[in-house]
Amino acid sequence: MPLHARDLITQAGKLKGNWSVRDRKIRDWYEIIYQKDKLKQDGMESVVSNDPRTGYNLGKHLLTSSIVSHKISNDGLLPEEITATSYLESYTKKRWVAEEKRHRRIGKQGFASKLIGFMLATGWYSMFSMVDKDRVWTEIWNPIDVYPEFGSEGLIEVVRIYTMNPIQANRKVRLMGWDVKQPFTHNVPLYNYWGYDNDGDAVNAIVLNTEYVKEPEKDVAVNRLIQKLGEPMLPVFISPVGGLPDEGSIMKNKWWQQNFGEAIVATNEQMDNTYNKMLSFIQQTARTAAQPRWFERSSGDDQILTEEKMAQWGPIFQLGPNDEVGVMDSPQIPVELRTIMFEYSNMRQRGLFPAVLHGNLQQQLSFLAMANVASSALQVLTPYKDGYEGLLSDLDNYHFRMIEANGFRPHNFIMPENLPEEFEFDVESEIQIPGHLVQRATIARMLNPNFRLPSRWITDRMFPEIADPIKSDAEVRTEDAMMHPDAIKADQIIAYKEHARVLEAANDVEGARIWNKVAASIEAQIGLPVQGRQALPAAPAIPPEVQPTGATEPTTGLGEL
Repeated sequence: MPLHARDLITQAGKLKGNWSVRDRKIRDWYEIIYQKDKLKQDGMESVVSNDPRTGYNLGKHLLTSSIVSHKISNDGLLPEEITATSYLESYTKKRWVAEEKRHRRIGKQGFASKLIGFMLATGWYSMFSMVDKDRVWTEIWNPIDVYPEFGSEGLIEVVRIYTMNPIQANRKVRLMGWDVKQPFTHNVPLYNYWGYDNDGDAVNAIVLNTEYVKEPEKDVAVNRLIQKLGEPMLPVFISPVGGLPDEGSIMKNKWWQQNFGEAIVATNEQMDNTYNKMLSFIQQTARTAAQPRWFERSSGDDQILTEEKMAQWGPIFQLGPNDEVGVMDSPQIPVELRTIMFEYSNMRQRGLFPAVLHGNLQQQLSFLAMANVASSALQVLTPYKDGYEGLLSDLDNYHFRMIEANGFRPHNFIMPENLPEEFEFDVESEIQIPGHLVQRATIARMLNPNFRLPSRWITDRMFPEIADPIKSDAEVRTEDAMMHPDAIKADQIIAYKEHARVLEAANDVEGARIWNKVAASIEAQIGLPVQGRQALPAAPAIPPEVQPTGATEPTTGLGEL
């Protein structure tokens, strides 16, 4: 742990230098998404494809609009334990909704939008989160400003370095209550350092410009959590997303950092550059073909085709007896260009998203085609989806453990009783590929007309925002019961009697009597048994001894042959 401000600045510089290759590659990816025109030349056409940006926008939309559920597994839990964990799920959901609103109020992008945007654009996520007695808050840090050092047990130390203008710096000094020698009049760097001291405790130090505004200080709340967990923990969450697994054993000299975490446009980076070159070449070729090149044969000393006349609309040229002007043949655009661009387009779709997902439908899609499209989209988004879920799971568990270890009660938190001894949050998200789930369900019913899904599964899958499915099912049964004919009649009776009461208050005795009779008739219907088809009663049996003789003895000859 650095003791002096200059030592911390030196250590921060070393950490920053360790990630120089990563930072350079992040800037390259961002220029692709930013649509920077690298082929721009004076007097020449250049084209920048918008496919990387539209792919980024689509990926961001699918991840941002995904259904996120902050769940605790209830397998093997007792009903009272499920009630307790449901409270934690509901509390956590409210906190993330509040965090989303807070980011919007302070002039930033939405929380999920900004976090997912950094993941897709840089291939990294970096966040700071803290819990105290009054509140829980989380800050999204730009990954290119954060420089970590990882060890066998995870994050060892990390520093965030960014520059503030004098207005921002002086305002932050006032808000935080820091002591500085004099107000700042120029841009100043800020170094926010987190690490461990010789005792293994988490410490935080902040240097503004060249002086400490926060001396190295142990964070009491975090250290209580470390003691409870028995493992190191820093309130900074940073990790690469996607990319290749090598960390220097294969690619030397830090070149492995180029792919240790990749942006969504990384796979197509070289192809996008080639595609832009080809588009620019085609544009320049089309311009050359569309602008004719002239020639003139003149026997005089004066030039016939001048720039002034050629720039006019409908110019008139005066030619001598042996003078001639004409148009030279333009070179033909190679027909092979279309085939080449088609191949390039297919390769770029395989590296990002199929054109079908952007709405480019040439014909109706079969189930197999839709399944392939969905599989292709999930293949691209799965690394970022897994990183998003893992980060939120870590934050949920960290927040609860901080509250539990320190006895905090932020945002009116109430520690529920009957919590299970061991449990963890497991965040799940469902990316909604348009039409994919409907296609699957339709095919399942075609193969098995009796196919059904459990209502609990449907609720968890389609409506994860419902924190208590059991309560939801009970409410549905209550609504079904209220739609029963007897329940409807009961509502009618109450309504008719209320209407009769209003008529009585208005001195309409006859109207009130009629409505009361209607209510009474419906009450009588409810009280009577249901009328239906009933078997007719059997006729009473007649003893044989009282029947006449003709009725008991057959007539002689009747029916004889």
